[in-house]
Amino acid sequence: MTGSPDICPICRHAVGANRVCVNPACGAVLDKGDWALPEAYGALGLLPPEREGEAYRLGDDKSAESVQGRLVSSLPPRLDPLDGVFHIGAAGDSNIVISGAASPRHVSLHANRRTGQWWAFDWGAAPAATINGERFRNRLLKDDDVISIAGLRLRYRSGRLSLEGGSSGGVTLAARNLTDSRLSRSHPHHPLLDRVSFTVPGGSFVGIIGPSGCGKSTLIKTLAGLVKPASGEMSLNGNTLAGGSAAARECTAYLPQDVDDTLHDELTLEGEIASYSAIHNARRDLARERTLLSELGLSPKSRIGEMSGGQRRRAAFLLALLGDPSVLLLDEPAAGLDRATETGLMEALRQMTKSGAHKTVLAATHELANFRLFDRVLAMSCGQIAYDGPPEGLFEALGIPGEGEERFKALYDRLSETPPSGAIAEGIAKCRKAALEETSARPLPKPPKRASWAGCVAGYLGRFARLFFPFARTPPFKWPFSLPFVLFLWQPLAVALCIACALKGNYTDAPDEQKTVFFCSAIAAFWLGMGSSVRSLVSSRTARAMERLQNVGLGAYFAAVSVSTLIKGLVQGVSLSLFLYLLPSSFAGSVQWSHSLSAVLGITFCLVAVEWVGGFVGLALSACCPTESMAVAIVPNIAIVALFFSQPLMDFRDGAQGLDVAIARHLPAHHAHHAMTDWNNPALSGNRWRDTRDTALAAICYLAMLSLVCVSAQASHEKRWKG
Repeated sequence: MTGSPDICPICRHAVGANRVCVNPACGAVLDKGDWALPEAYGALGLLPPEREGEAYRLGDDKSAESVQGRLVSSLPPRLDPLDGVFHIGAAGDSNIVISGAASPRHVSLHANRRTGQWWAFDWGAAPAATINGERFRNRLLKDDDVISIAGLRLRYRSGRLSLEGGSSGGVTLAARNLTDSRLSRSHPHHPLLDRVSFTVPGGSFVGIIGPSGCGKSTLIKTLAGLVKPASGEMSLNGNTLAGGSAAARECTAYLPQDVDDTLHDELTLEGEIASYSAIHNARRDLARERTLLSELGLSPKSRIGEMSGGQRRRAAFLLALLGDPSVLLLDEPAAGLDRATETGLMEALRQMTKSGAHKTVLAATHELANFRLFDRVLAMSCGQIAYDGPPEGLFEALGIPGEGEERFKALYDRLSETPPSGAIAEGIAKCRKAALEETSARPLPKPPKRASWAGCVAGYLGRFARLFFPFARTPPFKWPFSLPFVLFLWQPLAVALCIACALKGNYTDAPDEQKTVFFCSAIAAFWLGMGSSVRSLVSSRTARAMERLQNVGLGAYFAAVSVSTLIKGLVQGVSLSLFLYLLPSSFAGSVQWSHSLSAVLGITFCLVAVEWVGGFVGLALSACCPTESMAVAIVPNIAIVALFFSQPLMDFRDGAQGLDVAIARHLPAHHAHHAMTDWNNPALSGNRWRDTRDTALAAICYLAMLSLVCVSAQASHEKRWKG
């Protein structure tokens, strides 16, 4: 209401024209208009004072309406007095947005800059807000005050807000007697996990700490389904799940210590998000993407390859959160980060558990600088839990004296002792005897609708296109040096020129001598096909294994890889054929090329067929080899076999027998160079369809057989991947 007298929210005295409280004892400077309490406030539920000098009065209690609100935005890491005010309500521009709150401004938190204290102001909306169960109008906040708004409980402590009891919709994670009987390398007389049991309420931020070899990474991988325990079980919301089950995958996301292999350096973050969303989700949630980018402090235009280590780790978190998992399992999330970046990352993780995202976060870490940000700590020793409780009680419970870094070192020295003794052994015994919280079975949250099989294929093809054509985002003078130009222009051109120069003037038009030209072309096409695909599967194995954990099937991925390989083979084969036809006649001596349409199409088809077979041989090498270097090293060996068993002197049309004949007859390049010779020589037209048919049948058989090899080998690698 324009012109209404303003009242100081700190002491309820009038506010002067200079925006300073007239009360000398207060002196608050109200330089933000929304700090002041207008007289119209009474229209929103607070009544004007009955007598001059008295406070505004609460209206009728409107708390009868039962509303269960939900946090839509993240809680701020810390309330900054310089910001002056934090609004809590249903309005989208509120600092803290709560669905279920009836008023755009339900409660406002104001800072007294002189004292640094925070005050809470109730706008009188229904359902009524309370502090520690009592109605209020304005009230000074003290540590451990609990503000209840629309069924949510926010605890205030030292300038921070946390969601009391975790997110109401969070998933409770429980482990019962998890045991991994493999022996630890650091402690060879102890198993990696020894009867580990605990319960983590939904919306909790839990740190799993301990020295190297204590079992914390193994525990995270076991919960993620990467490692199958010898005994024990885990449950989500009271529903018992086998490790790696589909239901667990729908609710959990796992991030390894090294996230570099899960990202694509050539893409921008925006392209990475678009690809991820297309592969995993039926539709993109642009609002959610913008929210996550803002919360994690990332720019969508940033190129992945140019990001710092902390930014890359946050980018990996963002991608994992796009699938809206309820449980986030992290292995050494702060590894390799400086102290400031680590603190920012851990605070961002904490806010994921306190916001409307309803996340339960478990992080295995050996860094203790920010361990007080955890709601709860699990300290491990020799594969066992020695402490399970709040971070404030860790050192006292385990009998660790001292302060600062020396205290952290003493803690890890004690946890590394074999066998555990003293307070560590007592802590292990206490944790084993502690009664685990029993949770009644509740339905698991329904994940976002997943993309269809065809949608996954389209998503993968979109990713491959973005990876293959990054030159579109570079200056034009760099385009000739990009991968598409190398594969589709320079390599076919180089092959054609080499063939023409090497055969210049040395051959006649005889069919047998023409075979040498086509033999070289077929071998070159086979080699080009292998070279273009030999890295396709092995280079993205980690990223693909992560996608398997999120229920993205191998079928859609391999279908997209196959389509991509076929397209590259088609373009390369056509390009090679085109350059062979366009060579100046002076290069090719007396070998004449038939320019009839049927001959051009026949020769081009043979080159494309051999390119396809070479491409799928490259995929098979990529699927079977453990490393890129090994796959690339084997390519020349395969090419040598094709070279010696497809050469023109081995013409076995007259019924010759033998092992070499049998091998040659099963190589597409052998049939292809015969078919190309037939298509180029009208005198051999009777053989062209037979040799073309043999080339096509050999190519089809090879593609089918190699596809089975690829799928089997890739599936085996994915199942053996341990993060």
